[in-house]
Amino acid sequence: MLVGSLVVVGAVSAPAQAACFETGYDMNVNIYIGGVRRGVESTRSTETCNRNGVYYGKIADTYTDGSCLSIQFFDPETVFVGTQGTSCDSAGYNFTFWDQTGDTEAWFRGRLTAFGTVSNKQGFGAY
Repeated sequence: MLVGSLVVVGAVSAPAQAACFETGYDMNVNIYIGGVRRGVESTRSTETCNRNGVYYGKIADTYTDGSCLSIQFFDPETVFVGTQGTSCDSAGYNFTFWDQTGDTEAWFRGRLTAFGTVSNKQGFGAY
């Protein structure tokens, strides 16, 4: 489904939401792995979702299972950029992602550090 310049991907195990829907509008993203909510990704600055190509985010591990939750970015969808941050508790970890392609659209997924399992990719734009 194409919404403006934002691509939204549906997840089988949980509804997918994008961090930036359009300029000036963001939403937290619950990260599900294996049908269980493992954490939340959120924006942390009013400078995010303004099409400047810089995404100020926060990843929080909200599930106590002995593993930490990492956030991995792809830009474009098929090119792995790297792990932007890892959180081991609900206090979270702040990270910054810079656009790699000039289109202010990227993808991310959560990854459990102890097990290596990953969530479905989430797409967002207008950051």
